[in-house]
Amino acid sequence: MSPTQWDFPVELCCRPMAFVTLTGLDVVYNAVHRAVWDAFCANRRADRVPISFKVLPGDHEYPKCRPKRTSYEWYIPKGILKTGWMNKHLNLVPALVVVFYELDWDEPQWKEKQSECATRVEIVRQSLQGRNTKVAVVLIQKKTPLPPGEDVIASERAAALCNVCELSGKSLFVLPHTDHLVGYIIRLENAFYEHAQTYYYTEVRRVKSHKEFLNKTTHQLLFVRHQFKIAFFSELKQDTQNALKNYRTAYNLVHELRAHETNILEIKTMAGFINYKISVGCVFNTIPRWMRLLSFENTLTCVRKKLAVRSWPSSTPRGCRSSVSKFILVILKNTLGFEEMAAAKALPLNWIEWLFLLGVSLCSPGCPGTHSVEDQAGLELRNPPASASQVLGLKACATTARFQAFGDLFDEAIKLGLTAIQTQNPGFYYQQAAYYAQERKQHAKALCNHDKLGLGGGPRPDASSDLFFRFQATVMYPSPDPLETQTGVLDFYGQRPWRQGILSFDLSDPEKEKAGILAIQLKERSIVHSEIIIALLSNAVAQFKKYKCPRMKSHLMVQMGEEYYYAKDYTKALKLLDYVMCDYRSEAWWTLLTSILTTALKCSYLMAQLKDYITYSLELLGRASTLKDDQKSRIEKNLMNVLMNESPDPEPDCDVLAVETAQKLWADRVSLAGSNVFTVGVQDFVPFVQCKAKFHAPSFHVDVPVQFDVYLKADCPHPIRFSKLCVSFNNQAYNPFCVLEEASRASEVLENLTQGKMCLVPGKTRKLSFKFVAKTEDVGKKIEITSVDLFLGSEAGRCVVLSWQGGGGDAASSQEALQAARSFRRRPKLPEDEVHWDSVVIQASTMIISRVPNISVHLRHEPPALMNEMYCLVVTVQSHEKSPIRDVKLTAGLKPGQDANLTQKTHVTLHGAELCDESYPALLTDIPVGDLRPGEQLEKTVYVRCGTVGSRMFLVYVSYLINTAVEGKEIICKCHKDETFEHLERVYADIPFLLMTDVLSASPWALTIVSSELQLAPSMTAVDHLESQIDKVVLQTGESASECFCLRCPSSGNIEGGVATGHYIISWKRASGMESIPAISTVITLPHVIAESIPLHVNADLPSFGRVRESLPVRYHLQNKTDLVQDVEISVEPSDAFMFSGLKQIRLRILPGTKQEMLYNFYPLMAGYQQLPSLNISLLRFPNLTSQLLRRFIPTSIFVKGRLLEDTSIAAA
Repeated sequence: MSPTQWDFPVELCCRPMAFVTLTGLDVVYNAVHRAVWDAFCANRRADRVPISFKVLPGDHEYPKCRPKRTSYEWYIPKGILKTGWMNKHLNLVPALVVVFYELDWDEPQWKEKQSECATRVEIVRQSLQGRNTKVAVVLIQKKTPLPPGEDVIASERAAALCNVCELSGKSLFVLPHTDHLVGYIIRLENAFYEHAQTYYYTEVRRVKSHKEFLNKTTHQLLFVRHQFKIAFFSELKQDTQNALKNYRTAYNLVHELRAHETNILEIKTMAGFINYKISVGCVFNTIPRWMRLLSFENTLTCVRKKLAVRSWPSSTPRGCRSSVSKFILVILKNTLGFEEMAAAKALPLNWIEWLFLLGVSLCSPGCPGTHSVEDQAGLELRNPPASASQVLGLKACATTARFQAFGDLFDEAIKLGLTAIQTQNPGFYYQQAAYYAQERKQHAKALCNHDKLGLGGGPRPDASSDLFFRFQATVMYPSPDPLETQTGVLDFYGQRPWRQGILSFDLSDPEKEKAGILAIQLKERSIVHSEIIIALLSNAVAQFKKYKCPRMKSHLMVQMGEEYYYAKDYTKALKLLDYVMCDYRSEAWWTLLTSILTTALKCSYLMAQLKDYITYSLELLGRASTLKDDQKSRIEKNLMNVLMNESPDPEPDCDVLAVETAQKLWADRVSLAGSNVFTVGVQDFVPFVQCKAKFHAPSFHVDVPVQFDVYLKADCPHPIRFSKLCVSFNNQAYNPFCVLEEASRASEVLENLTQGKMCLVPGKTRKLSFKFVAKTEDVGKKIEITSVDLFLGSEAGRCVVLSWQGGGGDAASSQEALQAARSFRRRPKLPEDEVHWDSVVIQASTMIISRVPNISVHLRHEPPALMNEMYCLVVTVQSHEKSPIRDVKLTAGLKPGQDANLTQKTHVTLHGAELCDESYPALLTDIPVGDLRPGEQLEKTVYVRCGTVGSRMFLVYVSYLINTAVEGKEIICKCHKDETFEHLERVYADIPFLLMTDVLSASPWALTIVSSELQLAPSMTAVDHLESQIDKVVLQTGESASECFCLRCPSSGNIEGGVATGHYIISWKRASGMESIPAISTVITLPHVIAESIPLHVNADLPSFGRVRESLPVRYHLQNKTDLVQDVEISVEPSDAFMFSGLKQIRLRILPGTKQEMLYNFYPLMAGYQQLPSLNISLLRFPNLTSQLLRRFIPTSIFVKGRLLEDTSIAAA
C-alpha cells in the first residue's frame, strides 16, 4: 500500500463545485466545438463561477436512481455514509446537462433540425430518469443574433423549439461563434450556475423531507447520513454558511450514536470527516473560529494520548468535552474488560474486537485495501500487551493524517491572508504528524513482527522440526483474502471488508475476524514508514526555515538524519547530520552533539567510509563528547585498529544484516594496498587533541634566533603516541627547521608509555620548543604560522594528519577563551615544569626587525638659521661595533611629511661654496661615506638653504652592513639609525609647554649643585610647583644635569613677538669644599620665546596602557580659544592595530570659550607600541591651520599589553 492510500479521501478534501455535463460537442474533429470547450475549461480565473465541466456523449448512462421510499418503518441502515456517495455527486450525477446543437434561426430545414434536437433532449431525459437534474439546450449559431424583440422569426422559432423539447424559456440559450466567444461563454456559465443552484436546493429539500419518517430508535445512523448530505449539497450550492451549520449539527448527531466495539471505528471515522469539513469551512469564512478549532484539535489529541482529562482548558468547547468524555467512557469500559481477561490468561473474542476497533481512524479506512493503524496497533494473537495504557498509547499513532491535514489547512489559510509567526505556523503540525508516524512505525515493528515464534517472543524453531511447519503456517497470508470485496471497494466508510453492513454487537465468525486482523498486520509490514516520516519532517523543515526558526529546523533535520539511518540510506543520513553539527558546535550543545556524532559514526562504519569514521572517532574522544570512559576506550581501540589497517569492531545497536555487509566492506578496505594518509582540518570540530602555538615575543631582531613553543594536550582516556609534528609558515623556507619526529611501531600507539616528546598523557600539557634563524630579506615582514600538523599512525600505512590552521584552536576554543576571561576561579598550583593550559595565549605571528645599530650620530649646528643662508650642519658618525662596518650611507635633509611649501622652499647640498637653487632636493639620500673600524668616527658637512621663515624638522639617517653570527650561522645584517632634530621656537597662548634646562660641568673638579630656582617673568605662569630637581647633585667633569618645568603663557596682554621667560638661578660650590663655605649663585637669563595664539586646543584623556581585545576609552577635548563660533570638521583615520567605535566623520560647531567632548572606544588587536587612529581636524575659519599642528597636542601611540586568560574548560561550562 502506498502512503497516499492512508490520506483523506480525495473527494473529501477537494473543493465541492457544481457538476455540469456538456453533450453534443465533438471536441476531437470539430474545430468550432473544440474552441467552445477550450473557452469553458482553459485558463479559468478565480473570478469565474465554481463549476466543474465534463464532456459526455448524448447517450451516456448516468447512475440509476433507486426507487423512492414511502416509509422507513422497517428499514435498518447498514452504515452511515457510502464510500461512493460523494464521488457520485461530484463526478457522476450532474446538476445540469447541457445539449449543444448547431442550429441557426434561418435554417432552411428547420423542421428536421428541430425534431433532431428534441430527440437528443429526450435521450438525455431517458438516461436521467428519476433524477432531478436540469436540462438545457444551447444553439451554436454562425451569426450574431439581433437584440430581443427585433427578430420576429427567431422569437417564434424559439418558442416552438421550447415547446417541442419541453423546456422553459430560461433553459434555451444561443451561442454565436464570433470573436467575442469567451464573453458569451462567461454569460452562459452564470446561467448554468443558477440552474445548478436550483438543482442542489431541490436536493437539499428532498433530503430534509426524508427526516420526517425517521425515529431515533432505529434510524440514528440515517440522521447523521442525511445531515451530512444536506451539508454537502450546501457546499455544492456554494452556501458555505449553511454547510458549516449543518456539518456542526451532523457532528453533534454523531455524539448521540450508540457506540460499541463493533461500530466505534465507523463513528470516529465520520466524526473525523465532519471535523475536517468544519475546519475547512471555518478557514474560508471565519479565521478566528478556525483557530479555536485548532485548539479543539489539540485537546482531542491530548486526550487520546493521556486517556484522562483532569481539568479542561477554559477555551475548550462544550462539544469537545462531551465528545471526549463519551470516548473515554468507551475506552474505560474496554480497559476493565481487558484487564479481567488478561488476568484469566484467556483470549476472548471481545478482546480481539476491542484491539482493532478502538482508536480514531482518519486514514481513509473506507478506501479499498486501506486500514487504519489501530488495526495493527496491538493485534498480537498470542501475547496481549502488558497494560491497557500501552495499547491506548499506540492509538495516538492514527493522528498522523489528522495533523498533516491540519498543517495543509493552516498553510492554505496563510495563503488566504492569515498571519503566521514563529510560535504558530504549519511546521508544528507537520512535526507532530511525523512524531505520530514514528510511533506508528515503532509499534508496527513490535506488534507486526511475525519473524518470532507464535507472534510473540522466543527462539525461531529449527527447520527440521514440526514446530517449524506450524510456525510457517502461522505467518502465511490468509486465503481467501479477507480484505477483498466483491466490488473491490467498501460499501461504507469505517467498516471492515470481512464484516460489511453487519451492525450486530456480537461477532458471527471469530475465525474470519482473526484472519482479517492477521491480514492487516501483514499488510502493515510492507509499508515503508520511513518515507512517510521523512516527507512530513521535510515539510516541517521547510516551514520552520520560512519562518526563521533555525533551532527547530536543526532539530528536525537531526530527526530526518536518524530516520534515513533507520531506512538504511546512510549517505543522506550523514549529509544531514554533518550539516547540523556546525550549529550545535557553535552553540556548545555538547550532549546533543554527542548523540548526533554517535549516529554519524554508525553510518560511517556501516558504509566503511574511512575518513568519516576517523573524523567522528576523533571528536567522540574529545573534551566535547559526553560519552563514558568505557565507550571512549572502545572507540579509541577501534580507531587504532583502523590505523593499523585492521577492521574495527561493530558499533553497538546496529542492524545485524547491515553489520554483515559492513564487515565485508571493511575486509575489502583492509585488502587494499598502498599508502592511506587522511588529512583532517580540525578548525571546524573538537578533536581529542588541543594545540596552541606561541612565539616568545611579538618581534625578533634579525640577529636573534626566532623562538616559539607548541603546546599539546590530549583528552582521550589513555596515553597516545604520535609519530610526527610539522609546523608550516608563510615562508616555506623555515618549514624544515620545525619538524619533530619519533620513530615508533604501530602497536606502540596505545601502550601506556610516557617517555618521548610525542607521547601525550591525558590532562597533561606537553610543551615542544623550536627555534630558527630568520632571513635578512624578511626584515620588516611578518612571519606567520599557517598550520600545525600532527601525525597519528605511520605514513607507510594508514595515517591521520590533524591540521590546525594558524596557531591552533578548534571549534570550541573561542568559547572556552571567553569563559576563561569571565572566570574568577583560582588556578591550582602546578610543578615548575608544567603550565596551565588556559594561561597559554596563541601568538601565531611575529615581526622580524632590523638589528639594533651600535653607532652614535650627532648633529652640530648654530641655530637659528637665517632665510636664504647656506646653513651649515655637521653630522658626526661614530662606530661602537666590535667589528668593522661597511657600505655606510648617509641620508640627510628635511624630514618627509611636512608642509609642501616647506619642501619646495628648502634645499640641501654637500657643497657650501655655491648657492642652492630650486633644482636642489630637500633631502639627500644614500650619500656614500665609506667603511668604519671599531671606535672610528667621521664627519660629514651638509648645507641647507631655507627660502621661507618657519620651523623645520631635519632627519639624519645612517645605514650600514655588518657581518654577525647567529647560532653558528654567519649572516649579513643591514642596520640603520635615524635621528630627528626639532627645535621649539614658539609657544602657544594658554597651552602648556615644557622648558628643559641642561647644566654641563666644565670644571676639572667635581661640583655640587646646592639648589636651583626658576624665576618666571610676569608673562609666564607655572602649571606645577617649581621645585628644584637637581638638589645635592654632584657633577664630575663633562657631566650634565637636566630639569624640566611645565609652563604656560597666558593670553592676556600683548603676546605678539617675543615673550620673556625669566631667570634660571644655580647655587653651586666645589664638592671638596667645607660646608661653611657659602654657595655661589649663577643667574642665567632665559631666552625670549615667540608666543602665538591658536584658535583651537585639543587634548586627550586616555589610560596609560591598553590590553589586547579589551575596550580602551579615549576622550578628546576640543576647546574654542577665540571669540567666534568655530565650524569644525573631524574625521578619524583607522589604524591596523585598532578597531574603534564612534563617529568616524562629523561636522560640529563650538561656541566661543566652550569645550566639546568626543568619546571613542578603541579595541586593540596587537600588543606592543601601536599607532592610535589618527584624528584629523579642519577649521573652516582658519584653513591654514593644519591638522599636523593640532595633533602635536595629543598622543599618537600607546603601549598595548598582551591578554591574560584564566582557567576554564568545557566541563566548567
